[in-house]
Amino acid sequence: MNHATRLPIAPWNILTNILLNAVPFPMRWSPRRLHRILDAFPEEAYAPRLEVEGGLVVSCEQWRLPSDLGWHHSEPVPSKVKALMKIRCKLGLPRVVFLSPGPAKRPIPCDLENPISVLKIEEAYKKGGDILLIAMTPDPNSVFLSGQHKSHLSCALMRLPLDETPEEMADRIGPILI
Repeated sequence: MNHATRLPIAPWNILTNILLNAVPFPMRWSPRRLHRILDAFPEEAYAPRLEVEGGLVVSCEQWRLPSDLGWHHSEPVPSKVKALMKIRCKLGLPRVVFLSPGPAKRPIPCDLENPISVLKIEEAYKKGGDILLIAMTPDPNSVFLSGQHKSHLSCALMRLPLDETPEEMADRIGPILI
């Protein structure tokens, strides 16, 4: 189960408050936001994915990019891409992440195998501050849906009926999607 909003709904907001109240020092950010949990731990470079029983993701896996990316801005793009691949291998980064340039900034989707991601990272560094990479949940490679002819779907439109329980709906449409 994946929670798609930035602010958890009940009862997960209670769990969020309990976890955030365990932080040993006053926080410099909103206590209800977990999408940049590394801000609460400035000395850390990595935060694992936080889940509660049942698989609800409370906070995605996060990495703080090093201040030295291993390339100079004047280098050609292929050299920068190679340096980014080394960083990706060293940190164990997934291919697709959100690039978060700052606490008040909107995260940007970033494909780390695309040369444009190098430019996005450089642009974020020019603005200053910590750059966090936040794993997408679920991983885009694990969400392929198949249609009736077993071909991959590019999207799924689901209408939620008011007269059917979630279990009944899952029983009805599950075989079609798998």
